[in-house]
Amino acid sequence: MLLIDARTYLHPSPRSANILALWRYNAVTIAGNPPFPDLPSTGWDTYSNTDRGFIQSRFRGDDLLYGEVEYRYGITRNRLLGGVVFANAQTVTEQQSRRFEKVVPAAGAGLRLRLNKVSNTTLAIDYAFGADGSHGLSLNLGGVF
Repeated sequence: MLLIDARTYLHPSPRSANILALWRYNAVTIAGNPPFPDLPSTGWDTYSNTDRGFIQSRFRGDDLLYGEVEYRYGITRNRLLGGVVFANAQTVTEQQSRRFEKVVPAAGAGLRLRLNKVSNTTLAIDYAFGADGSHGLSLNLGGVF
């Protein structure tokens, strides 16, 4: 397996503390034929964050490509409460053809409650809508990425 996890954080304006966060997560089978439970799957990254908008394991294949963009902004002046809007898209290789045949998008919004400024501990509450009527609430202690 080859795992690529790349993230970047941009400030759209030098006068703003808002952040545009970009995440790329790829899990690729480069040799062999792993058993089905070991194949890359939605939500099986280290912290189970590649599944906002879908249930864990909704998509599984030899290769998984995932990308997400998130805009983070403060709601209160001291940034104790913040908000996010996000969109993601993923694709997996199909079992029969072993090719990428469709991309499934999801989008949503959420709130961030900073629990501890020193350790930067945050409670993340997100709601997302995915393709084919999929939707759901996700909770996370810490940032999503």
